[in-house]
Amino acid sequence: MARNTNSAVSSSLGYDVHVVGEYSPQLNCGICTLIINNATHCCKNHAFCKVCIVKYIECGINTNGNVICPGGCAKVIDSTKLETNVFADRMVNTLPTRCSNAECPWRGDLLDLVQVHRMNCDYQTIPCNNEGCNVEYLKGEFIQHDKECLFKLLQCEYCQDEVLRMDKNKHLVGCLNEHVDCVYLDIGCQIKISRSSVIEHEYEHQSEHMRLLYQNFTHCKKELSISNNENATLKKKIEDLEIKSNEEISYLKQEVKSIRTEFEEFKKESVRSIEEIKTTESEKENVALTTKVKTKDNKEEIETSITVAIKDIKTVVILRHHPTITRRKAMTGGQNKVSS
Repeated sequence: MARNTNSAVSSSLGYDVHVVGEYSPQLNCGICTLIINNATHCCKNHAFCKVCIVKYIECGINTNGNVICPGGCAKVIDSTKLETNVFADRMVNTLPTRCSNAECPWRGDLLDLVQVHRMNCDYQTIPCNNEGCNVEYLKGEFIQHDKECLFKLLQCEYCQDEVLRMDKNKHLVGCLNEHVDCVYLDIGCQIKISRSSVIEHEYEHQSEHMRLLYQNFTHCKKELSISNNENATLKKKIEDLEIKSNEEISYLKQEVKSIRTEFEEFKKESVRSIEEIKTTESEKENVALTTKVKTKDNKEEIETSITVAIKDIKTVVILRHHPTITRRKAMTGGQNKVSS
């Protein structure tokens, strides 16, 4: 976008903007103390906003009838000799600034801020211009608010009267130009007429409405006959099903009775079998106990026989290897025999 190198002509005082970083204090107006707007300077180069210095002179703040420079130079200001400070304007126009709206991320030169961004910033808060609405919203939310504002005037599409959005439905209920359905819509009349013409429509289309009523009656009669036939068929099917169901229920009852009888017999047989098993197990336990006692007695007898046999074998072995012992044993044995 091409930049206008001259500051915008404005009837306001200085620029009240947020400057990014520091800037020369000489760019502040000596009267309103804001950043100079349309810079004008005296003969000593004291810069002021053009509007500020003109109002200052018009107020007649003077000494001895002369207007003294408010910049402190004590020089008389001649309104006809005020000069535009082009250099100061250029410095002001290129000052880096940011938007004063809190959530807006915009950054740019002061001239862009004043001439373009301030008028288009979506983050500036604006009041609703619909009479009676006190809502304030961000400029970027204008379209959404405009669709919802209850105080917005809407034009009735039937009578062209303007009504508030909040009253539109109420208006349509009584709007004589609103198009409504014919009361005979359900039987086939598709004509839409204005509310004011309903009675006239019914009078002019009596024969058509009667024809539609007759057609609807004939159709309903036919449908009723078909329904009656279907009901008779369904009734016969239901009766057949009831007969079949009763037969099946009777059969199932017999089956249940038979199963119960078999179950009782099975139960008795199971009890007998359990008793027999218990008796058999008891007998087995007695046999096992008797066998265990006999086995223990036989084991003791066998152990005693084995012990005696081992002693005899040892005696035979000793006698074979020691004859003297044999004779002594013989003699001892003889004596033992005599003694016995």
